[in-house]
Amino acid sequence: GDWSSDVCSSDLSVPLSITNIVAISAGACHSLALRSDGTVVAWGNNSYGQLNVPQGLNNVVAIAAGTYHSLALRSDGTVVAWGDNQYGQSRIPAGLRDVIKIAAGEDHSMALLDTGRVVAWGGNAYGQIAVPTNLTNVTQIGAGRRFSVVSRLDGTILGWGNNDNNVRSFPPGLNSVVVLGGGPLHVVLGLRDGTVITLGNPAFNALTSRTPTMQPIITLTASETLVPTKTYTPSRTKTLSPSRTATRSLTPTDRKSTRLNSSHRT
Repeated sequence: GDWSSDVCSSDLSVPLSITNIVAISAGACHSLALRSDGTVVAWGNNSYGQLNVPQGLNNVVAIAAGTYHSLALRSDGTVVAWGDNQYGQSRIPAGLRDVIKIAAGEDHSMALLDTGRVVAWGGNAYGQIAVPTNLTNVTQIGAGRRFSVVSRLDGTILGWGNNDNNVRSFPPGLNSVVVLGGGPLHVVLGLRDGTVITLGNPAFNALTSRTPTMQPIITLTASETLVPTKTYTPSRTKTLSPSRTATRSLTPTDRKSTRLNSSHRT
């Protein structure tokens, strides 16, 4: 179906009443904003209930917008989800707790635990939730359209799931990644020296072609933006607060997904 008339026909303008925003996240046709008081605001298209923020949701410290679903991480380390659940992407695994970061893809979701381990759930047609056995010491997570990517304490990166457009073809010897984001068909990596690497489909990638390239971003420096304010290791004690730990998430905005055809939905 046509993107604008079938799915994104709603007004996508940012509500003028939103203030005190500390983090934002964008899905295919909806957006989320985290306010400094720990509450969440959503706007855009609501075809799958992705705007239906649960009543009374508070103490949120991070948000993630998938293609048609939404995630929120609370200060107690639990995760709340709403919206599309056709593949179980909004069905939180029983007993999930001690979460410190979240990511949302098209049909799957991810959580990073304070032990450095990763939990993933939802659709697995491309192996996107097949977390490698014994994966530990993870510091960053990202969910693309049908793939997952993580960085570890040693600065190395690992991905699994679909590899269309070489989105997971990471440059050899890469060992200084400190921040990452998974888009619909691309990945953005921030290195310790302030360099940014982009990989994947150029249609969703403003910085590079299909061949991975490195470009310095002057506004990002190793001592400021790219270095994590906290290092998450298995022995770390989690301390989360809405006003200090909320960070911006990069999530899928795949405007060319074949799943946009409403006939594929139930």
